[in-house]
Amino acid sequence: MKTLDAPFLEIGFYFADLADADAYAKLARAILARGSHFIEAECWRGPGERSRPFESKRDKISEPLPLRADQLQGALEDPDLRVMEVSFDRIIGISKAPERLEYVSVFSEQAALLDRHPIVILAEGEPFSGPHEPDRGLKPGKKIYHAFRDLVIAVEPSYACIRVEAATECPTDLHQDPRGFADDFFVDSAFVGASGLATIARLFGGAYQERMGNGLYVSTYRYLNPDHIDLDRVKAGDLATEVGKLIGQRRPVRA
Repeated sequence: MKTLDAPFLEIGFYFADLADADAYAKLARAILARGSHFIEAECWRGPGERSRPFESKRDKISEPLPLRADQLQGALEDPDLRVMEVSFDRIIGISKAPERLEYVSVFSEQAALLDRHPIVILAEGEPFSGPHEPDRGLKPGKKIYHAFRDLVIAVEPSYACIRVEAATECPTDLHQDPRGFADDFFVDSAFVGASGLATIARLFGGAYQERMGNGLYVSTYRYLNPDHIDLDRVKAGDLATEVGKLIGQRRPVRA
């Protein structure tokens, strides 16, 4: 089977109130509901593995999980499996190879102990890197926007990000360094509050904004919004850092 090639497009989802495996299962089901077809999966296996917290950023090696398509739902609920990676024929539909659902692997030791872990859709992001060709990102960008919108409305994450060759970071790591936040993102009003959402809308006054579900989608990159609005990259990054600070304030603190 052909494998995905870098550079990678990553759509990341963070759920403040769902256990990692439950969030993963919710996204997998939403992907299937959009018409994607299961190909293969990998897992961690062991007693109670599904609910066991990530104890270190040094992940164990996942192993292949032999499944038929009709067995995926059961595997997502098996208490002795943590499904770590699922390949579908397509999720967004911009890759030559099957696209994947997996956990974000870049997080700090502190986040591994305390926080929820973002879950990512991985696809090929070649149209958005390398030599600039004005039109090559239009078609894949439209697919990304529609897939992102459908999934955000279906799964209601606390926040979600669209990035190329960069991970979606959890609040614990954003508290340490807010510069890691994306400048094309969704934030739910229940997570940041009405005042937080109003602050974000005000900060990104020149960007594309759209209400999605109970939150707000902000896009600063012309290929990722239907109005093709672009914001200066430096300015967009500076504004995204302010949102990173806001989200970092909502990191979980456990005794």
